[in-house]
Amino acid sequence: MTTCLGFDIGGANIKVASTEGMAVHQPFPMWKAPQTLGSQLVELLSEFPTTLPIGVTMTGELADCFESKQDGVNYIVKTCQETMGERAVFYQNQGQFVTAGTATQSWLQTAAANWHALTTWVAQQVESGFLFDIGSTTTDIIPFQNCTSLSIGKSDLERLCHQELIYTGVGRSPISCMLSSGAIRAHPHIALAQELFAFMQDAYLVLGRTHPEPQNQNTADGKPLTRNHSRQRIARLLCADRSELINQEIEQIAQAAVTAQHAQITTGLQKLLTTHPDLPKRFVVSGQGEWLARDIALTEAGAACEIVTFAELINKFLGPCDTGDSVANPSIDEESWVTLSDCAPAFAVACLLKDGHDR
Repeated sequence: MTTCLGFDIGGANIKVASTEGMAVHQPFPMWKAPQTLGSQLVELLSEFPTTLPIGVTMTGELADCFESKQDGVNYIVKTCQETMGERAVFYQNQGQFVTAGTATQSWLQTAAANWHALTTWVAQQVESGFLFDIGSTTTDIIPFQNCTSLSIGKSDLERLCHQELIYTGVGRSPISCMLSSGAIRAHPHIALAQELFAFMQDAYLVLGRTHPEPQNQNTADGKPLTRNHSRQRIARLLCADRSELINQEIEQIAQAAVTAQHAQITTGLQKLLTTHPDLPKRFVVSGQGEWLARDIALTEAGAACEIVTFAELINKFLGPCDTGDSVANPSIDEESWVTLSDCAPAFAVACLLKDGHDR
């Protein structure tokens, strides 16, 4: 059986996963230093055997360091060729892997195809329902049935129009994009500073929904993702220092931002449920915000809702080890399950490539 790798090259992160269940998530702000993409790929490739076939998908072409999305696709494909050689093929939103030449010639089908790869693989594992993937920057809600995506849109623009893509996530989405004003003390409508002072990851952290990541400096001010720093970043939205506000006031702003984000995602989910009334309310949840997708789905679909986690699908695909454990593959620890869910499109690309090699 062939082991394959999948790369998901985004504008803020690079994710790689193997069909054996190994995954790595590397923050990479493409817009800051696109010239270092090659060295980043080489570093990630060093974690895996050097002969494995590689499937690549991308969203990084949207980074504003590129003149156009076409330029972005060309650059990413060229860099993959230089670092991965001929063993790299590229996934397109028509459900096929192509060579580098075809990937650049039909660049629009190569751009932002990771959602299609993920939905295609999920639809092969689950009969019908909705993929509900919330990442650090975007949310995908894709209906599927009979091994096929039912998405109306193909490009990001089309998917935005149909709310199959909602450009908000639990990581890098600016709070000032979610919230125009906040309420503290006797002031119900304080206009917030429209600056990139704080991200949604700060809001979820100060509210206790996520854990601190002191090593993570992929924040608005480049300082660690800890509660104290997150409080300071949120205070900046009120043109204040952390010392000028009490924790409760900062948490009020954070909660208002979370409520606004929930409402935005819920509106998209409701539209998709209305558009596809015959589909079961079965949600395959994945991504960095898998927990949020679960919460929103349960709230909106109620008792009729069925939640399938990405870990369940991976466990079914990999199968239990020889220990007799029929519940979960014991070779993968809890942290790795979380990373695999975060790297879901990369894992899906690897699995789809493996399927083609094993036929």
